[in-house]
Amino acid sequence: MLTESDRTSLVNVYKNLENHFGVNLNELQHIPEHLRDNDSHLAHILSKGNFVTSLYFTFGQKTPNQRCDTQPLNIGIQYIGAAKEDQLLVQADNVVCNLPIFNNTATKEGFLNVEADADGILRRVPLLMMYQGKLYPHLSLATLLAAHPPQTLLLKISQYGPSGLIMDDRFIPLDHQGNFAVHPKLPTATSHRAFEYISAANLLSGDIPEKKITNKIVFLGTSAAGLNDFHHMPGDHILPGVEFHANIVENILSNIFIHNPTWRPAAELGVIIIIGLTSVFLFFQFGARTALLTLLLGQIALFYSSKLLFFSNGIFFSPLYPNLLLLFNFSLIYPIKLYQSERKRQKKKKEFVLMQEAILEIITTLTETRDQATGGHIRRTQIYLKIIAEELQQTERYKKILTPEEIEVICKVAPLHDVGKIGVPDNILLKPDKLSAKEFEEIKKHTYYGKEIIEAALHRVGTNYFLEKALEIVYTHQEKWDGSGYPQGLSGENIPISGRVMAIADVYDALTSKRSYKIPVTHDKAVTIMEAGKGTHFDPELMEVFLKVHERFREISMQYADPSLQVPHRATR
Repeated sequence: MLTESDRTSLVNVYKNLENHFGVNLNELQHIPEHLRDNDSHLAHILSKGNFVTSLYFTFGQKTPNQRCDTQPLNIGIQYIGAAKEDQLLVQADNVVCNLPIFNNTATKEGFLNVEADADGILRRVPLLMMYQGKLYPHLSLATLLAAHPPQTLLLKISQYGPSGLIMDDRFIPLDHQGNFAVHPKLPTATSHRAFEYISAANLLSGDIPEKKITNKIVFLGTSAAGLNDFHHMPGDHILPGVEFHANIVENILSNIFIHNPTWRPAAELGVIIIIGLTSVFLFFQFGARTALLTLLLGQIALFYSSKLLFFSNGIFFSPLYPNLLLLFNFSLIYPIKLYQSERKRQKKKKEFVLMQEAILEIITTLTETRDQATGGHIRRTQIYLKIIAEELQQTERYKKILTPEEIEVICKVAPLHDVGKIGVPDNILLKPDKLSAKEFEEIKKHTYYGKEIIEAALHRVGTNYFLEKALEIVYTHQEKWDGSGYPQGLSGENIPISGRVMAIADVYDALTSKRSYKIPVTHDKAVTIMEAGKGTHFDPELMEVFLKVHERFREISMQYADPSLQVPHRATR
């Protein structure tokens, strides 16, 4: 646009000197006329060639800000239905035009107005605009009309608005507001640009052969990023203004248009239904992770499919609604799948816990069957251990060690404390008389046998907290505070807390339970005996807890008392 005089023209330079400094220079008469005023020289050049200049329409200001001798478009209008073009096309209120000296020097004029969509992407441009009751072309259309003057130029208007522009045998589709959807040309394989660029400096210096631009449509403009004439186009392309105009001309000359076929809404609806049903099936058929992967792959496939369809065939297929449907299905079904997965996980966890307890019961029952004792011993020692552990948990020292979860695990594995008795020969395990020293050494090996059983299980399953706690109790419940126990001779706090608590529960039950080779002692007698072992056999702190809650032990021993035994049971103390 040439809206201001060239300040570097000699006539303007001399005039400024005279006005501001009182200097009167009369040397212009010796300078050739075409060198005195750059604007008049440019106007003379424009009048000799096939050039197109620019206009810019404004809105909201009715009063003209300058006199413009504009060139409206000579175009016919074909109405289909009851509609008026002045109600359907964009109406401009004012115009910014070139200097009067350039009026009627160019072959044609075209407006520069473009407006990006709300997301900043420039997808369409009005090819026609109305001003003072006359139609004006966009710069790209004006350029094309100057290069290829048509015999017929006709605007088709339906009852819904403009439908297209007819140039001889060429039909240019428009939307109902008269906008042309731009189909951006992709860059070539050897360049990041879709069109050839020529440097103005090279052109002016004569480095560009004349034949390079002969019979070509040339757009003159800026392409430097600093001049800020760049636009975001579909497909993540950023183009300077001149290339945007070139794209429009290229679309029309090559008949490459963005189509909106009548079958597109039905196809979009069909795709939405298929994607909706398929995604629901896949989401329910597979797990949550697969459902998420399906969502991501589906969105990528939709995006690139619509992009391929757009650039190869010019058909705009919006992936928005199918993608929204995928997101909706995922957001609806994923919580359901998550809930179902959590229920299955909880069910499996419960089944595993029940199976774990059943296996424990089978093992302990097998052990006690060989030792001819009843299940009361198992139940009592579990409860004794739990009473002491829960009381310890109330103390400052043990509240972070003996958590409810830790106590639950210890109580569950407590029945395994004598599992090693399976490896002790019957003639020793079931002997009703006092054991010899050699026989006692043999029965003490039940801690080793138990350790080997648990370690074999750990070797198969790897790290397992449940089995690790079982190993602690199996291998340390016969240790004593003063180090005189077996099998390792551990002392003090080197004995795990689970082993120390189990020792109290096991000894109390052994003292108060009836055996064929001994009679049970009373609760009070058992408490006295155990109190005497405080600091030698038992942890002093744990014994203080035991003495605090021992009356509850009395209740448990009576509630779960064993019936009379028919065969002996060998205690391990």
